[in-house]
Amino acid sequence: VKAYGPGLQSTGLAVGKPTEFTVDAKQGGKAPLKIVAQVRDNGNGTYACSYTPRKPIKHTVMVSWGGVNIPESPFRMNIGAGCHPNKVKVSGPGVAKTGLKAYEPTYFTVDCAEAGQGDISIGIKCAPGVVGPAEADIDFDIIRNDNDTFTVKYTPPGAGSYTIMVLFANQAIPMTPIRIKVDPSHDASKVKAEGPGLSRSGVELCKPTHFTVNTKGAGKAKLDCQFSGPTKAEVVKDFEIINNHDNTHTVKYTPVQQVTATPRGPWEGGMDMTVGKDQEVTVKTKGAGGQGKVGAKVTGPAGKPVASKMRAVRRNAAQVACVFREATTDFTVDARALTQKGGNHIKTLISNPSGSHTDALITDLGDGTYSVEYTPYEEGPHSVEVAYDSSPVPKSPFRVAVTEGCDPCRVRVHGPGLKGGITNKANKFTVETRGAGTGGLGLAVEGPSEAKMSCTDNKDGS
Repeated sequence: VKAYGPGLQSTGLAVGKPTEFTVDAKQGGKAPLKIVAQVRDNGNGTYACSYTPRKPIKHTVMVSWGGVNIPESPFRMNIGAGCHPNKVKVSGPGVAKTGLKAYEPTYFTVDCAEAGQGDISIGIKCAPGVVGPAEADIDFDIIRNDNDTFTVKYTPPGAGSYTIMVLFANQAIPMTPIRIKVDPSHDASKVKAEGPGLSRSGVELCKPTHFTVNTKGAGKAKLDCQFSGPTKAEVVKDFEIINNHDNTHTVKYTPVQQVTATPRGPWEGGMDMTVGKDQEVTVKTKGAGGQGKVGAKVTGPAGKPVASKMRAVRRNAAQVACVFREATTDFTVDARALTQKGGNHIKTLISNPSGSHTDALITDLGDGTYSVEYTPYEEGPHSVEVAYDSSPVPKSPFRVAVTEGCDPCRVRVHGPGLKGGITNKANKFTVETRGAGTGGLGLAVEGPSEAKMSCTDNKDGS
């Protein structure tokens, strides 16, 4: 009597995966077969046996024929924990949607405790424009902990969009790719400069002077200072910037001609104006988001305000009706003049600024109209091509501007919970953020007593 098959192999078996083996008793005569497994008599002197391991421990299978163990019985097999990429968990500040700053170290944790057997692979990329004109890989350190978790440390090299991929046993886990946004590490509005070297009454020629630049609370950035004078000759000498290591810098210089000093960094600096002529300054807000207002203040040499006017200019009408990055948007294709029943007629091709393409979901509404949804992940102009049976529709390709930020005006709120409520009963309403851009949702209920609130993400933009 012989037994063979994958269910008797010493390795390669996993928890939760059924396996089987065969007992061949054609030459064993008539006798009872004894085995702890599901057995099916094939009617030709062989038996099909199957079982499903439940724990990742060593298993033993004993096969006896007529009360006597067959050759090589008992069989011993090592059962592995299996591979479950869907049970890998990723968490930590390094994968948060907001709060990340350029040049500030961060980390996240990959939990593989319930994922079984497999190797972990990590990839971090930044979008074009962060460190160069093309997408680039970001360096990181991965540390294996004692509890089947891994700590991944990295430092964003600049502000912009990043993509994190996590693979387990060469399979992408369900929550990836993880897309994050890294903000600039500095805030120009919090930088202050003062001291005798910036005195409005002036400084003495050829006499050393100095001023202090206070960057407390402004984040991390490189400080520089530029001097301009009436001629192209040397403006100052003995110029030096000293880091005091207390969020302040001392700038020393000796003027050798009349100068205008402007502390600079990634922060905005001053602007030279010609006296007696109207001046115009353009403020570009591309990429700054849909919230906030532009303000300007003009101050003369004596510190007195100078009258100024401000007006909004729309450079391109196509830029007005833009969509936001990482916000699902849609449009409708009306083909009722060609079909009343729908069908597989509509094709789309959405091209990103980097040259890659964005997938689109086309839904046939069954009446000759089609709904097309897509989520742009790059900032800048996108090209949307729409074709009916391989023929471009009128005005295709369409140019769509994608920008960073959000527009609260696009958020819709509706439901019975906004019209009236009943005490001690759940009152519901819906908030639709679809197309409003990326941002945090804040809710508050005011009344004579505190009301408990819960919010559920419907995974459809509401």
